Amino acid sequence: MFTTKYDSSRKVWSGRHLAPFHHAGVSLGRAICYTLTYDRRKVAQISHDTGIRTTNGELCDQMLTIASNLTIKGASRDKVIAIVAKNGPLIAPTVFAAFYLAIPVNTLDPNYEKAEITHMFRQTEPGIVFCDHDNYTTVKSAVNEISSKAKIINFGPRISGVENIEDYLVKTGFENSLDSPDVDEKTCGLILCSSGTTGLSKGVNLTHQHMLYLSGIPCFVEHPENGLMLCFSTLYWLSGIMHLLLTTFCGMTRIITTQTFSPELFLSMVAQYKVTHMISAPVHLSSVLECTSLTPTSLVSLREYMVGGSVVPEEKWMRAQDYLPNGFVRIVYGMSEVGFTTRQDYRTQKYCVGKLAPDLQLKIVNSNNQNLGPGESGELCFKPRYRFLGYIANAKATDEMIDDEGFVHSGDIGYMDNDGDLHIGDRLKDILKYCNHHVSPSEIENVICRIEEVEYAAVVGIPDPVVTDLPAALVVLREGANVTANDITQLVAATLSDAKQLRGGVYFVEKLPLTASGKVIKRKLRTKCLCMLVGVSLGRAICYTLTYDRRKVAQISHDTGTRTTNGELCDQMLTIASNLITKGASRDKVIAIVAKNGPLIAPTVFAAFYLAIPVNTLDPNYEKAEITHMFRQTEPGIVFCDHDNYTTVKSAVNEISSKAKIINFGPRISGVENIEDYLVKTGFENSLDSPDVDEKTCGLILCSSGTTGLSKGVNLTHQHMLYLSGIPCFVEHPENGLMLCFSSLYWLSGIMHLLLTTFCGMTRIITTQTFSPELFLNMVAQYKVTHMISAPVHLSSVLECTSLTPTSLVSLREYMVGGSVVPEEKWMRAQDYLPNGFVRIVYGMSEVGFTTRQDYRTQKYCVGKLAPDLQLKIVNSNNQNLGPGESGELCFKPRYRFLGYIANAKATDEMIDDEGFVHSGDIGYMDNDGDLHIGDRLKDILKYCNHHVSPSEIENVICRIEEVEYAAVVGIPDPVVTDLPAALVVLREGANVTANDITQLVAATLSDAKQLRGGVYFVEKLPLTASGKVIKRKVREKAIELYRARHQ
Repeated sequence: MFTTKYDSSRKVWSGRHLAPFHHAGVSLGRAICYTLTYDRRKVAQISHDTGIRTTNGELCDQMLTIASNLTIKGASRDKVIAIVAKNGPLIAPTVFAAFYLAIPVNTLDPNYEKAEITHMFRQTEPGIVFCDHDNYTTVKSAVNEISSKAKIINFGPRISGVENIEDYLVKTGFENSLDSPDVDEKTCGLILCSSGTTGLSKGVNLTHQHMLYLSGIPCFVEHPENGLMLCFSTLYWLSGIMHLLLTTFCGMTRIITTQTFSPELFLSMVAQYKVTHMISAPVHLSSVLECTSLTPTSLVSLREYMVGGSVVPEEKWMRAQDYLPNGFVRIVYGMSEVGFTTRQDYRTQKYCVGKLAPDLQLKIVNSNNQNLGPGESGELCFKPRYRFLGYIANAKATDEMIDDEGFVHSGDIGYMDNDGDLHIGDRLKDILKYCNHHVSPSEIENVICRIEEVEYAAVVGIPDPVVTDLPAALVVLREGANVTANDITQLVAATLSDAKQLRGGVYFVEKLPLTASGKVIKRKLRTKCLCMLVGVSLGRAICYTLTYDRRKVAQISHDTGTRTTNGELCDQMLTIASNLITKGASRDKVIAIVAKNGPLIAPTVFAAFYLAIPVNTLDPNYEKAEITHMFRQTEPGIVFCDHDNYTTVKSAVNEISSKAKIINFGPRISGVENIEDYLVKTGFENSLDSPDVDEKTCGLILCSSGTTGLSKGVNLTHQHMLYLSGIPCFVEHPENGLMLCFSSLYWLSGIMHLLLTTFCGMTRIITTQTFSPELFLNMVAQYKVTHMISAPVHLSSVLECTSLTPTSLVSLREYMVGGSVVPEEKWMRAQDYLPNGFVRIVYGMSEVGFTTRQDYRTQKYCVGKLAPDLQLKIVNSNNQNLGPGESGELCFKPRYRFLGYIANAKATDEMIDDEGFVHSGDIGYMDNDGDLHIGDRLKDILKYCNHHVSPSEIENVICRIEEVEYAAVVGIPDPVVTDLPAALVVLREGANVTANDITQLVAATLSDAKQLRGGVYFVEKLPLTASGKVIKRKVREKAIELYRARHQ
């Protein structure tokens, strides 16, 4: 949505603020790669000329293959790749390959003459040039002209002795391991050609960030779902580039052709492909309206016809609306240095160029460079979020274009009305436009002045309602000259491209109107001739993703049968968010979630993310003491809970005398707000802004057990969670996938289930029911589940289930298992039941996220290779780094550091060392293949059925009994549940305490995972160090001995 705000004190207008969707270091090519893998089967492009339909997957594969070949054959980031070609089927993957390698791309007009190509090549000095078969001779001549060693590669039929694009589609074997370099705010991604006052084109340097921001957020296109967009522009034009990028990032199908526009061809293609979106110049729209083949039903499939690049006559704009019963002809306005700057409101009745694009500032200045207000005409000056890098090899022109405040001077005259809509009037600068082509008068003037008999020449534009400007020349001849108008016309025709021809005529005059300083007054000439456009919240990213395909089913609740689409989920999220704001929610108060996976938990969590309010997810099975402990740390302002655990939650809130508001899911509770109250429309859902976030903004607080006894709050940033889940590299074959996970949002696996399905375009299967192998097998059969995340204990129980058959899991592509040690025998046995998939071990920790993942279909028992942008060091007891094959403590350093434990600086400092590495407390080693192997657990924390169990927490409960002198809790190893908590207890002399007394006390105080299933054993003393610390290793050995003796 485009909006305009006016700052009357500064006299500056601003568009709506939107944080960038992609991280600042992500290249345009890497973002494209991620997007194409979102749905590999979707048709990305249809070539009208060849009939070739290319899917996202095929396009991605072509891109990576071309990129790997370019790398092998010497392409480097310090040499530009030039593209002088029409819209053939292989131009997109070629450009994408360059973007992926972060090599600057310069796109030239394929109709350029030798002189124009030579001029650009002198500036950009390309190392590689891609051209068409038809213009190879011209391109080769230009390369030779500047004595360049640039390699030429042609599209289309082979040319003897010239490399062909097909040579770059040969598999190299390292396509999938090819890295896309990081970029920054100074990395040029695209060089567009822009005509300037110096005569020939200038190279407009645009960054990866700039282009990603323009095209990576689908707010420029109305109703993109299942859309097919047509544009005849080559990649020389900004419109051609935006056609390429908008269709990619908005999930639309791109219709391309190398044929020149004609109204008949356009109408034929609209009818054949049921085109929904069109981008064109006003001259094309005008010719369509005059075409005899146009009927009232010719354009019924069109939802949006974007027209821009030059002035759109009001009469043409109004008349065209009648032919789009299901759409709208929308005027857009922009410039190469900025991008799209304005866009009309959808179905507006006002003739204008519309409101400002996001994160764009506008000032309108007079001839004295003073800012003007609404209704006052002056030069339009734009300041985009990302400044273009300047004109290549032309610092003077750059300095003249950008003022001291960073505003780009457009050279266009216009005014802003009181509604925030921009109106374009005359062109201030001398550059002309013919059929959307920039035409430099001085370039034509220089050609004319090659004739010796010509004394002066001045070129202006005769206004034309269709083509904008008809170039015309006023010429002053020397005395006695014998030059005709035809001589001048023919010279220009032989020297310059079609757009620069003198269609406005040649006029001989005695003198030109000049200023006192001798400059030509072009305005008077025209009269004489007669007349002659980085931090995004997790919630905003989710919102963008859900609007990508609003009709897709995002979630299925097994309990209720409710199917929720992306669009419905997005609407629920925004409605809940708007109600939260209305009812006083604020960013300085945590929202706690103590609930199971019901159908409305996702939009509730998403709403908090959208408002950048920290979310703390607690185990819905927590007892009062555990909830109270977390609430003391996080001090939530709002608590969402289930109907079933409301009493426990309410008791915890009262315990700490909190004023937190409690809202319940499920059946209403008398006197308690219900989630349904937050699904009532407020009226401002669609205007609700998502605040910016930064590297210190907490998005999620997970609960992690630690050595202090009770849970600690792990603070994770929006950036961290976005990076973990926004890149679909953690999921194999996500297309049309259905993922099941029984974990609540208390678990990292539950959070990843929620986020991965959202960002990978998968359907999430949820249930509030407790896992059982029978339920799991039933749900896999019912929904044809393709992906599963579970704990090893669940996998083990499935393998022992009598209902499991060789065909039970045929739909599964990937079964991710982690959270505790996966027995090798179980892992190997499970593979036999996934004929079409793989049981993949993953390893991670709350403070870091997923850290490793096995290679797909590997035969090696391990936890796999490191996640992207993650560093690992393995240290011994003296904190010295170890090498391959050496076991020690695993320490991880992720791209985004967690913010620490809430209200626990001491534990944070103990967890993170001076180098920023998080100490995991796990022992392991890295083999020579880069695969990680996990051994024993270094820290004392136990695991029961994937639950972290703190020994000291249980010990503290036992020690409440006065007769207990010491207690030490350890784990009895179990192949299914990992650890069975067991207690060795030293009683005071004369005590009368039984094992059952202790077992019952723990049962009444702590949750199920912390029960003493390993037993209670009374001993005379505990093994201690010289300093009095309990030697847990020896305690564990004794407990195992006693456990085995008892159970024999």
